[in-house]
Amino acid sequence: MRGVEAASTGLGIGATIALCSHFSGDQYVPLRDEIVQQALSLSPADRAYVADALEHSLAEEGFSSTEVARAWVDEVDRRLAAYGRGETTATDANDAIQLMRRYLNPQREQ
Repeated sequence: MRGVEAASTGLGIGATIALCSHFSGDQYVPLRDEIVQQALSLSPADRAYVADALEHSLAEEGFSSTEVARAWVDEVDRRLAAYGRGETTATDANDAIQLMRRYLNPQREQ
């Protein structure tokens, strides 16, 4: 039984659990994990569209990203000032992305 069908039957806690998962073979697969996997399989442009839509929906519900944006501006300013003072060095963007991917890929497989 799909989560939405279970919720409409008024089954209490079972319906709540069903909303978060669906039955696949002999195990329950969390529906939100399935949605994430589907989203990750989208093209970069489509993932950006979905991310933007989710961010806007959170902002509309009171989850403000203003604080996060301000924190990033402050961090960028701090890093640029350190670079300007010679306290740090720069890394080519392509090299940095490759390094991050090498680091993140094994962690994503866990």
